[in-house]
Amino acid sequence: MELERQSPAGEFRILDARLTPGISDAAAYAENWALASAKAPHTFEAATGAKATPLAELHWMRFSVMLWLPGTWKGPKELNATRTACSQ
Repeated sequence: MELERQSPAGEFRILDARLTPGISDAAAYAENWALASAKAPHTFEAATGAKATPLAELHWMRFSVMLWLPGTWKGPKELNATRTACSQ
């Protein structure tokens, strides 16, 4: 919990994904994603070789990641970090 408290906030946004659904009972995290999937752009594809499998397949995913770092954070020169005003 200490690591989480000292970590910066961030956002992981799924922009698009291609999935093949599985046919077995889903793990709890997968069920939660499925309930929220209407909010994330995605496309379901037919199973490879038209054979359904117990587990789902993630073929590809496009996403964006945003981190809100402390003002005192110094990024490496190679990173090209850009400071901007917080929108909130």
